Amino acid sequence: MAKTPETVFTLIGPETVAAGVATLREGRPVAVLVPAGAPLPPLPPPLERDIHAAENRRDRAAFLMRRQLVRAIAQGTTGLTSDALAFTAGPHGAPQFSNLPDLHISLSAREGHSLIGIAREPIGVDFERAIRVEAFPWNVMRPEEAAALRALPESQQSDAFLSFWTCKEAILKALGSGFSIPPEDLYLREGRHFSVQAPGQCVAESGAVRLSQARWNDETGHSYGIAVAILFQQTG
Repeated sequence: MAKTPETVFTLIGPETVAAGVATLREGRPVAVLVPAGAPLPPLPPPLERDIHAAENRRDRAAFLMRRQLVRAIAQGTTGLTSDALAFTAGPHGAPQFSNLPDLHISLSAREGHSLIGIAREPIGVDFERAIRVEAFPWNVMRPEEAAALRALPESQQSDAFLSFWTCKEAILKALGSGFSIPPEDLYLREGRHFSVQAPGQCVAESGAVRLSQARWNDETGHSYGIAVAILFQQTG
């Protein structure tokens, strides 16, 4: 499960669980992409509480699979039984294990594809499909971000926005806040430093992350951006 800055995730495969366990035991984060319909390795059966949580979800099968995969890797890493690994929601809805505060989880899904992240440090993963320039949500960008994007040749703007947006969302997930912090309040600088600062207000929070990004195309040719953020310094 070796990773480089350009290859920040692994595709699901027969050895995914064993490789994920080995990676976590080495203190490295795990990120696994599960394309829609991909063959799965043997996974523990879903728990009744997870089946209940999935009842009203449109992506019921994928929701359960994400939990089964995370639980399988956590079980192999910790030695706990499957029943002992209960998912709960953090203050802003982020998934976590109630009895493993030092094992952090992040999940993302789009159009049947799933991305899971597990790490010993706070982790955030994001997985987004590329969009056209005319669909950009300019209202959730800081003025300087929007200006920098508009200054690029139009042919480069879609890739630049995808990179920028997946990084932001991954960091917000690593912080455990999700969109309780408006995206436009998150300011990125020098590639790894961030601060949370509403326009005209003092800095409320700051820190640094390790950011890794990649692109992936599905079988239909749709392009997706992937970002993994590991929080290693935080103040505020």
